[in-house]
Amino acid sequence: MIKINVGGIVWFYAIITNNMKIFKKIFKFFDRTEDKTRSKLSKYPVLYATIGAVGLVLLWRGVWMVADSLSVFDNNPFDKAYFIDGIISIGASVVILLVSGLFVSFFIGDRIILSGLKKEKKMEEKTKEELDAEMNVVNKMEEKMEKIEENIEKIKESLSGGACHLEPENKTGQKDNLDVFN
Repeated sequence: MIKINVGGIVWFYAIITNNMKIFKKIFKFFDRTEDKTRSKLSKYPVLYATIGAVGLVLLWRGVWMVADSLSVFDNNPFDKAYFIDGIISIGASVVILLVSGLFVSFFIGDRIILSGLKKEKKMEEKTKEELDAEMNVVNKMEEKMEKIEENIEKIKESLSGGACHLEPENKTGQKDNLDVFN
């Protein structure tokens, strides 16, 4: 028969739930900080881009240094200072990119700048109803575009049947042959 230590399970559960509460508080703090920073930096796109560039270069520099120091294919001994310098670069870049709201956006696109200017929610913060409303707007725009295309075709048909003809003429008054395959 298997004995289960209920006290240990309860203790483990308490530690997990307390840590989750702490992580949620930390996440909310950084999320609010990132939203405020993104909103302010969106007004200054050159500064925003410069901060993003520095953060991204530091990230790849750190990754490169850590990878070089851990390489087993060269005969160089492990350099602890070089490794720690790489870790510090990665840490600094992660802080810069997280606070500026650019950590994920480098792999998503520039939509984050526009959402910061409009003070919109990020895609992952939007509810299903908000996303459905956006899709309805997009669908209505597509329908309007189709109607405009139909109207343009009707106008072309009415003009081609009447006195106005859209084919260009050369200087001698003869129509140019626009068919490339003839």
